[in-house]
Amino acid sequence: MDKSLMYFSSNTSPQQRDVIKALLGVREVDKFESYLGLPTLVGRKKYHTFSFLKDRVWKKLQGWKGKMLSRAGKEILIKTVAQSIPTYTMGVFQLPVKLCEELQALCARFWWGQIGNKKKIHWVSLDKLIRPKLEGGMGFKDLRQFNLAILAKQDSPTSSFTWKSILEAKPILKRGLCWRVDNRASIWVLSDAWIPNHPSNRVLYPTRNVEEDLMVVELIDPDTRWWDREFIMQKFNREDGEAILRVPLSRRVISDSGEYTDNRCEVCKIEAETEIHALWNCGVTRDVWAGYSAQLQKCVGGQADVLQLMEELMDCLSTNELEHFLVQAWVIWNQRNGIIHGRKLQPLEEGGTLGIGAIIRNDKGEVMAALSVKGPPMTCSEEAEILACHRAVEFVVECGFIELVLEGDNQALMNALSSRKGLMSWLGHILQDVICMLNGLRWLQVLFAKRSANTVAHALARYAKDLLEDVVWLEDSPPLVVEALYCDSISI
Repeated sequence: MDKSLMYFSSNTSPQQRDVIKALLGVREVDKFESYLGLPTLVGRKKYHTFSFLKDRVWKKLQGWKGKMLSRAGKEILIKTVAQSIPTYTMGVFQLPVKLCEELQALCARFWWGQIGNKKKIHWVSLDKLIRPKLEGGMGFKDLRQFNLAILAKQDSPTSSFTWKSILEAKPILKRGLCWRVDNRASIWVLSDAWIPNHPSNRVLYPTRNVEEDLMVVELIDPDTRWWDREFIMQKFNREDGEAILRVPLSRRVISDSGEYTDNRCEVCKIEAETEIHALWNCGVTRDVWAGYSAQLQKCVGGQADVLQLMEELMDCLSTNELEHFLVQAWVIWNQRNGIIHGRKLQPLEEGGTLGIGAIIRNDKGEVMAALSVKGPPMTCSEEAEILACHRAVEFVVECGFIELVLEGDNQALMNALSSRKGLMSWLGHILQDVICMLNGLRWLQVLFAKRSANTVAHALARYAKDLLEDVVWLEDSPPLVVEALYCDSISI
């Protein structure tokens, strides 16, 4: 055990480290510099991680024997020794471009006879030295291209079964990719997949008076950073145009990105897909159960699996209530399978219109501000929840508040805001907008509240669906929620 060492990640507590070390009798080290001649940890400073290669090449070239070599001897030394030193590392890692260029520069200086800091004239450029001898060069390796060629050989017939298995999934990954749109010119309108919740994620019908493919950025108004509705409806079929206008955009200027979800929930696209998540813990599912009996509301989350959930429900629900639960669970499961196999989630009530309600109260429960806003048509509740949260936080910032306790009844969304997870989902850029606004506050706390404790905001949201313009109340209680406010004030 004297030759064995142990390394812990930063997530391991000191108490856990002491127990493991005492149990195994192995010494702890801060980090392993290398294993089998290769770095064990490669962080952000990749150049510094692999700089040891430059030191090795430099020492070889500066040896006293190298100074006495002829041109032919120098050529052999460069090809067989200097340029072969990084080969082993190149077979595993892609070296930084800067390092490859510096290694080639070292070989070039040695070739032209530079000793120490005494510079010599380079009569031919490095680009010509790396050409094959048949083309008038010296046949030295282009280390950057050589590095890529070695890595590409990992996909050869002799490569391992594990590596072949990983590459076999590459076409599936490509088919599942969909661009997440923002304000940069990197997505083609007709040839790329970029419209989520739309068949094939692409434009389906021929465009009008558009001879060449457009960039998506050309459909965005640069001043408002929102879709140019008039231009889109003029050039595209109505179904395609409405699908484009439903794609949410970030108000920040960030780069477009491709997103792919592997085992994430197909409904909320935030947490991992499991049976208990799909039927009980998913934010969309919790919205369904929120309308059921009070006894069902008492069964909070945290169950390990569906079996544990059923045991708890059998203890607290009547036979009739349990039968209703099982029927509704089947409906949820059927909806989920429909989404996975290409069908859309059933639209929200009232034609899919989004109503947004937000209320700001002080620590005494007194109303400081309230908001009712009619939003755009929605295709799924996940999008509705995130856009409603975005507008509510934006309203807080507009009112000038800098300390906030943010409460919402969508547990998945509140968890995402707290943990910063789900940022790579198709709505991750909108979620990032919300986080950026929250980061600008002086003090923040994000809490999950049951739907029964969020009746005021829901009443304002229902009221917003019939509005033609935004309604704001400042330091005044909205008349339509006076009763709900009174009930809340009693419970504070």
